[in-house]
Parts: sequence; C-alpha cells; structure tokens
Amino acid sequence: MESAGNIIQRNKFWTTLFSIFLGVSWAQADLTKKTQLLFYFDKIEVNGAINVFVQPGDRNEEATIFADSSIMENISLTVRDRTLYLDANNTYDLARRLPFIKLSAERIFPVEILVNTDKLSEIRLNERSNLTVSDIRSPRLSVFTTGTGRLHLDNSSIDNLSVRQDGNGPIILKGKEVSSLELIVIGDGLIFAQDLPVDRARVLHRGNANVEINPLSFLDSRIFGQGNILLHSKPENIVVSQKGTGKVIDVIPDSPPLYDMNATRPVLFGKERPKRN
Repeated sequence: MESAGNIIQRNKFWTTLFSIFLGVSWAQADLTKKTQLLFYFDKIEVNGAINVFVQPGDRNEEATIFADSSIMENISLTVRDRTLYLDANNTYDLARRLPFIKLSAERIFPVEILVNTDKLSEIRLNERSNLTVSDIRSPRLSVFTTGTGRLHLDNSSIDNLSVRQDGNGPIILKGKEVSSLELIVIGDGLIFAQDLPVDRARVLHRGNANVEINPLSFLDSRIFGQGNILLHSKPENIVVSQKGTGKVIDVIPDSPPLYDMNATRPVLFGKERPKRN
C-alpha cells in the first residue's frame, strides 16, 4: 500500500505541474475588446464577478467589453423588459479539474464592461461584481445590493434616491445634493454617504456596520442592530427610534450631543421646547 507521505508528495507534484501549465496558458492569452449595441434600457442588473462602469458616452445604449479572448464568448449582455442584464462565466475552479487531488483554488478572469447611458431608474448588484455609476440623471433611482461587491455612485443628478443593502459589500455615495434619501440596511456592509448632501433622510438600520450620512434638514432614523449612524452634518430636525445597541453619533468636532435619550420629551440640543399654555 502506498504510504501517506508518497501520496502527499505525488499530489504536490501534480498540483505544481498543473499550476505551471495554467500559468503558461493564461500568460499566452490575449486581452480583447468588443463593442455591443444595446436595446433601450433604464434598469441594470449585474451578476457574477465582473467590473462594470456606467456613464454617458458619445453613443448611449452601447457597451464596450474588455476581457481575455478565451472567455469573451462567455460574457452575456442582454436586454429584457427595459433591464440590461450583465453576467459572465469567468471563473475557473481547479477542484473540478483535479477530482483526485485535495486542492481548492479558483481563478477569476478579469472582465471590465463600460456601459454608456445617461439615465437609470433601477440598479441591482449581486454576487461578487463591482459597479461604478457616474454622471447619470434621474428623478428617482432605486438601488438593491445583495452580494459582496462594491457599489460606487458618483457625481449624478438624482432627486429621490432609495438604497436597500442586503449584502456585505460597501456602498459609496457621492455627488450633488439629493432631495430625499431612503436607506434600508439589512446586511453588514459599510455605507459611505458623507459626501452626498441630503435634504431629508430616512434610515432603517438592522445591520452591524456603520452608516455615514450627511442630512441637512431632517433625519428619521430607526436602529434595530449594532451598527451606528454617523452624522457629518447636524440636521435641523431629527427623529430617533433606538431598539438596538447602535446609536446616532455626531462626528462633527466639538459639537454638543444631538439628543438626550433620558429626557421626558427628547429634543435636539439648541432647540427650545414649545411652551404649553
């Protein structure tokens, strides 16, 4: 019977040899570029493990794909019901190719897709993909994230913004002032919205990570988890419902407390209670 030491050495040999073979194959592959025209869409859903960039271009409803030539045919861009679906089979699982070797490794071929459009009403980001959206305009934009990928929204003109985070990936919101922001946080990903001025904000926080926001006039905050809501500006009015261990914290230096949770009728500091007749 073959000894355990010999089996380990043999597995190491085949693993090293296969890794060298894969490295040579990937090194010989060529980066290619493909342009695809699209039907009209105002919604986008990104799946898989790809990097997508959305911005206006010289020709909207057009996408440019950058990927390895060996996987270009495995990249899918389709439009159904005014929704652009993006996905790619760009992962290579070594365990599937080496069933008799105890090896767990995965290779992800980089895929970058540039999508040209200037209007969106809905964004869905899933799995391990990253999405960067810039310079779009919309009276109302709804965002849903469920995976571990990063969402970055920058320099866009949006009147009403609604974001629901069910995943663990970070969300970065920057840009021009928004009239209304609604945040529903279920997952544990960080949210950085301190560089997005908001007139009125409503936050439902059930996660365990921090949410950073910049409300100007009004904040309605409901905390059910361990995560904090960090304020980078002091709104004129604030409502706090705290049922978890998280808190609403003012991060402005040398600023007095926002509210007194021990008060009979909590109010903002600096605001006088109305006198009763």
